[in-house]
Amino acid sequence: MAAADQSISLMDGTYFVGRKEILDWVNGLCGTSLAKVEQTCTGAVACQILDAMYPGKVPMSKVDWAANKDYE
Repeated sequence: MAAADQSISLMDGTYFVGRKEILDWVNGLCGTSLAKVEQTCTGAVACQILDAMYPGKVPMSKVDWAANKDYE
């Protein structure tokens, strides 16, 4: 059976990942040193993750890492 054919229930361990584990993954993937999940709220980290998945599709030069307001 292929992995795409398997269903994942809501009680699967995938849904019970701790904040530290997520931060470790993000920091390892993006080369950042985030200390809190809340630091990902600007969307810059999401842009970097998408750029890692689809290289060259996200214009990273336009991403403002210092943004702290929604409109920035």
